[in-house]
Amino acid sequence: MAGKPLKRKVSRTMVRRPFRIFEGGPGERPVGLIAKAAKSAREGQAQRIFTGAEEHGFEVNQEVLKRAKAGAIPKNLRLVEDCAVHALLKLPAESQSIVFESYLTNNLDSPSACYPGISCEQAFFEAADQALKPGGRLIAVQDLSTVGWHKEIARHMGYGFHAIPLSDEKALKSKSKAIRVRATPKRRLAELNRIFSETSILGRREREKRMRQAIKRGEYKTREDSVRPTLMVFRKPRKRERQNFSEPIVISINASQMPSEMRSIIEQILKGL
Repeated sequence: MAGKPLKRKVSRTMVRRPFRIFEGGPGERPVGLIAKAAKSAREGQAQRIFTGAEEHGFEVNQEVLKRAKAGAIPKNLRLVEDCAVHALLKLPAESQSIVFESYLTNNLDSPSACYPGISCEQAFFEAADQALKPGGRLIAVQDLSTVGWHKEIARHMGYGFHAIPLSDEKALKSKSKAIRVRATPKRRLAELNRIFSETSILGRREREKRMRQAIKRGEYKTREDSVRPTLMVFRKPRKRERQNFSEPIVISINASQMPSEMRSIIEQILKGL
C-alpha cells in the first residue's frame, strides 16, 4: 500500500526591504552622517540607505572622512545639494523609514514655492509626512521650549509623539555643534543670551514672558533650560491604525517608561547623535 507523499520543505530566503533614512541639514562637513552610513556598511546592513540634503552644498575632504572613520563616501549614502524641503518632495511618496533633523528648521530659507502661505517649519513637516512610510518616524532635535508647539503639530498630523530632554553628558558627546553649544547650564545661558542679542526688544519681552509662564507650569526649572536640546520622535500611523490611532503623547526624561519598540529606536538614535 502506497504511503502518503512526502511534503518537501522549501526554504525561503527572506528579502529585507530597504530601510531608508533621510537627514535634512547635516552640515557642509557631514561627519556624523558619513560615520553612520560607514558604520552601517561595515556591519553588513546593506539594506540601510542614507540620504543627506544640505542647501549650501558639501565639503567632504580627507579630514572629514578620517573623523567619520571612513576611507571614502560610503556607497549606501547619497549627498544632495538642495533645500531639505525640496529634497523631500523629490523623493518617492512613502519611501522613507526615518526623516531626521537637528536644529534645521531654525535655519531654513522660506520654501514658498512648495507650500505658499505657511512657515518653514510647517513646510518641512508637510514634506516629511509625504515622504515617510506608514509607521515611519520623523525625528527632530530642538529646544525644550518648543515641545508644546511640536506636540500640537503631532496632534494636527495625527502622529504619536515622544519627547526626551538630552542629558548634558549625551549632548557634550554629540557630533552636532548646535547640540554641543547647549550641552551645559553655562553654555545654554550663553546661547540664550546670543538669541536675545539677535532679537528685537518686543521679541525679547515676549520670550521672557513665555519662559516665566513655562517655569510656572513646571515645563522646565530655569531660563537656560528653555534651550536644552530635546529629542522628539513623531510616529506616522500605519494605514490600519489611521481611524483609531491613539498612541499616547509622552514627555519623559526616562526612556524606560516607553514601549519596548520605541525605547529600542530611541536608544539607536541617541547612539548616532
